[in-house]
Amino acid sequence: MVQSQSFLGMLEKADALFEAKMMKLFGSPEEVKMFKEAKGIPDRIAMVWKNKLTQELLKMNEVIVDEKSEGETRRNRDIGNKHFQAGKWEKAAEYFSLAVCFAPQNERKQGRDLSLAFANRSASMYHLGRLEDSLEDIEFALASGYPAELRYKVYERQVYCYTKLGMLDQAKSAGQLLEQHLSASKLDDGKRSKIRSEAFEYINQGESVVEPRRELSSPWMEVPTLSSSNPDLPGFSDAVSLKYEASRGRFCVASRDINVGEILGVEEPVTSCLYYERRDVYCDNCFKYIPLRQLPCDFCSALRFCSTQCKKSAMETYHQHECGREDVFASVLGKMLQEGKRNADSTKKFHRLAFKTVTQKSLAWFVGNRGKVENIDSKSRLVQRSGYEGLASLVGHHQLMPLPRIFAFLMSSVFHLRNLQLSGYFGSRKVKVYEKLTADEMYIAELLYTCLEKMQFNTHAVVSGLPDSEQDLIDGQLQKELLYENKVRCIGHALYPSLAMLNHSCYNNVYKYNLGNTVVILASQRIQAGEEVTENYFPVVQVMPRPDRRSWLAESYWFDCSCRGCVENYPVMMKIQSTPTNLRCQRSGCNGLVTELQCKVCTSRIDREAVLQEVEKLWNSLQQDKKYLHSYTEYNKLKTVAESVRKKCSRLMKIV
Repeated sequence: MVQSQSFLGMLEKADALFEAKMMKLFGSPEEVKMFKEAKGIPDRIAMVWKNKLTQELLKMNEVIVDEKSEGETRRNRDIGNKHFQAGKWEKAAEYFSLAVCFAPQNERKQGRDLSLAFANRSASMYHLGRLEDSLEDIEFALASGYPAELRYKVYERQVYCYTKLGMLDQAKSAGQLLEQHLSASKLDDGKRSKIRSEAFEYINQGESVVEPRRELSSPWMEVPTLSSSNPDLPGFSDAVSLKYEASRGRFCVASRDINVGEILGVEEPVTSCLYYERRDVYCDNCFKYIPLRQLPCDFCSALRFCSTQCKKSAMETYHQHECGREDVFASVLGKMLQEGKRNADSTKKFHRLAFKTVTQKSLAWFVGNRGKVENIDSKSRLVQRSGYEGLASLVGHHQLMPLPRIFAFLMSSVFHLRNLQLSGYFGSRKVKVYEKLTADEMYIAELLYTCLEKMQFNTHAVVSGLPDSEQDLIDGQLQKELLYENKVRCIGHALYPSLAMLNHSCYNNVYKYNLGNTVVILASQRIQAGEEVTENYFPVVQVMPRPDRRSWLAESYWFDCSCRGCVENYPVMMKIQSTPTNLRCQRSGCNGLVTELQCKVCTSRIDREAVLQEVEKLWNSLQQDKKYLHSYTEYNKLKTVAESVRKKCSRLMKIV
């Protein structure tokens, strides 16, 4: 991969367009010249920070956003009740969750609206068969101050949940609480007696009413484990090795022959950021899909979490420094995007990601680990590090950074720094804006900037598949017209230090998918020992012509792609012949191609007609398998189909 000539042209154009804006900001040619000639990032941060216009923006009053709302929580609870009465349990749960998120609470984390929303969602969970979730929501409702005159309802539900789960001792205890709280209810004696007798009669049925437990998390969503590990490439198996060449930097190769479908890597991110527009149905901390049941931040309505553990992790680290505060710079970038200025998009995407990278750790941690998080001297290029050391070792192309991008990243860092001052990240909360930054503040500002530079070249999208609908199926199979529908959506970004070692190819040989914000990497082709292991940054040969691919890569990643797909100009899928031209030699140890009847390498002959018939049979069988790859396929059936697909793809790659 070589530096793109089109990128160099972009730099010249950007420099010319930006000159006038720099003059407007700094006010004189001398100030602009000083900014351009500044020796390092700290000098430029200082200049931007004390700039008159910047100071005016930094001194703006704090704006409180994403507040809790009685009106919103009650509106959503009313809608949820209507769906509940209609027997639409999932829809009801969605709106009850929204009611939970908007419900105000006092300093003891209690509130009538909050408790009612939790109790209502508990009822939806019960009808959906999610009994453990129903029980947990009952505990949340009680802890939130659920009204005494209504408590008999949740204790009654506890009786039925515990009994169905076979937890009869707990069911009897719940029955006793039910009896106690029925007396506090506003029901007449007849209704009280009926509820009491039916509940204890249900308990007495015992094991006969126990229901089989449902898996709350689909088994196929469990994170796989690697059969081996490479200590020099954390998160990857020993089938992959790290190499270095002065002309192209670090890259990965296969240390042995790798089979199709083999898992090569499982890596957790050093940092990740959920897109704002996805916050309603994904956990902000781990990216788990949670459309029906979420836990909110206690103080704002912006974020949702999948569990008390994820909520606690966020509240003790990054979210305490952003909760309820308007992100002024993000708002400015949003307005620029609305005005059609698409170059603001990449800055906006990385803006919060850089903030989370810093606020995941305390100031004391960064000061104590300064050597690990600053740029690493590449003495050991054949060893990649995990965590913040791995992040520090990634390239950011600082010397090539165009001035508009530098300035955007500086502004992002400066506004984040101001938020950190106001949130007390540096100790006491600093309300007044001083022209001079402390040493700690400058250190964190520089870290924020450095993160942004590295992120634009090393960050990966986190994707999630949209669930299928029962209406998409006919006799348990996906309808034919839906077999090629793309249901994968980008929900956020994350940074994986080891995955970042894989270079791009438009004809890549690995595939990656996400489980939450964890990435799994597996071989999508046969990879021979010594062959480079490559991923794809976005444009693939199957769907995008070479000129479009190379143009996109040059603009986004600053290189001219010279992968095999580009060099040999592979055709897009729509132009590929239905009958394969090149077949592989079937002789053991030979990798030659057979264009007619004879291998070009070893001269072995094959029965071309028989091979083509096998190809057609395998292809038709794969199309049939694909119909079962949907959300409603039973787990064991799905495992069988997946293994069948792997074997057939492996065979196809051995003969074509």
